[in-house]
Amino acid sequence: MYDKSTPEERRHTELLKAIDSVKAPLSVMALIGLLDELYSKEERKVLYSEYEALRKASYAGYEALMAAGATVEPGIGWDARVKKYGEAAATEHMRPHMEALEAKKAVDQNLTDFEVKHPQIKRLFWLKNEIGKGAYE
Repeated sequence: MYDKSTPEERRHTELLKAIDSVKAPLSVMALIGLLDELYSKEERKVLYSEYEALRKASYAGYEALMAAGATVEPGIGWDARVKKYGEAAATEHMRPHMEALEAKKAVDQNLTDFEVKHPQIKRLFWLKNEIGKGAYE
């Protein structure tokens, strides 16, 4: 197909592509400069490790929650379970799921607390992830 754009329009398009290619790396560099002002290199390493551990724990909590189910007849819902077995037995059947849910909530609260306290660390992780994505992802 024939491109009907003018040479000037093609140059502008190429320039916009070039600007987009450096925009994210510049954001990372600016954020790293800000982090240098807020934290020492040693503090950043500790915070990166802590954040990564919290994120992994959150994912593990999710996996545990998805794996946990009712100990008796896992395919039925809460109302049907209460009707069939009574509330006390239904609660006992669902104990593994509820324990996994409470553990996941606690881990996620720790992650949220960290992100609120250190939003720059969270942002840097997000930017690193975005930069690492390929053109076809």
